Amino acid sequence: MVQIEEKQALVIGRVGQPKGSGQFTVDVPSSVIDSAGDESTTAEILVQLGRSMTSSRKTKTWVKRGSYCYLEMFEEAKTKVLGEMTSILSPSEEKALRKSNDWPKAFTVTHTQAPATEDPQDSDNDDLFVNPNRRTVVEESDESEEESD
Repeated sequence: MVQIEEKQALVIGRVGQPKGSGQFTVDVPSSVIDSAGDESTTAEILVQLGRSMTSSRKTKTWVKRGSYCYLEMFEEAKTKVLGEMTSILSPSEEKALRKSNDWPKAFTVTHTQAPATEDPQDSDNDDLFVNPNRRTVVEESDESEEESD
């Protein structure tokens, strides 16, 4: 199976889909699985909710898709499960890790700049959702009537 490097005890991962029986898919940096892997790309692995946790703590742990967690990788994976989820990162912990440069490069979001020709005042909120269950109100201006008088 896949050999995990021993130097990486705790890894940060992004929670994906739940697979049942306390198992989840998690995105981890590719360098965790393959030492020659790129740090800016991710790989999807299967992990289980911490088996070292007590059963009462497992039932009280709320795992949200897209949140970040600490993973403890198994040294030798004999099954498809490659590690266990030890804890979920809170938003304040995530923010502190991002500031301290301990955050994996694979999870940093690069914002692309908008084209310079687009004027933000020209868009009249065209991207807003229109509720089809409500009547649309058309406002007519009285300016044309006042000008003709």
